[in-house]
Amino acid sequence: DETSKEKQRVIDIALYRGFEKRKGFEVGLEAINSLSAKYRLNCCIIQGSKRAKVPWNYPVYSELSDKDLADILQAIKIFVYPSLFEGFGMPPLEAMACGCAVVTTRVGAIPEYASHMRDACIVEPGSAVEIEQAIEYLLEHPNEMLRVQKNAVKTALNYTWAKTAQSFIDFLEK
Repeated sequence: DETSKEKQRVIDIALYRGFEKRKGFEVGLEAINSLSAKYRLNCCIIQGSKRAKVPWNYPVYSELSDKDLADILQAIKIFVYPSLFEGFGMPPLEAMACGCAVVTTRVGAIPEYASHMRDACIVEPGSAVEIEQAIEYLLEHPNEMLRVQKNAVKTALNYTWAKTAQSFIDFLEK
């Protein structure tokens, strides 16, 4: 039931924190700090490891099981992945699969699976202003955010492990 699912999305914004500078965490943090000053937002940080403690006022989720990560992603409206340089970029696709509106950057393979304003908001890397503008657009246009969230789920269904394995098998058989 999409109506009840939408009511369960109690986290407005989640920011992905990678520990390498290329993940752009500081850029994303600048954007959500600016928006938090303007709006009353429920924000959080999702990171892979507990190894670094940095003082901020957002809850931090780290070292999550796959199920716990999926549960948190399903409670998030907007997932921010501000990477400066990327390979494939799995976290945005995982967030899309869980129905998040993803704000991410035009790096690596992300533009190959996500399209700007269809199933994600894609901005230039390194621009806190563009990230902030994309988030603000989604917050101020809830119907557009819902459309992006629904399209994100549809897109993510094209990237299951079963489909990936079958594509690899098809390639090997050629």
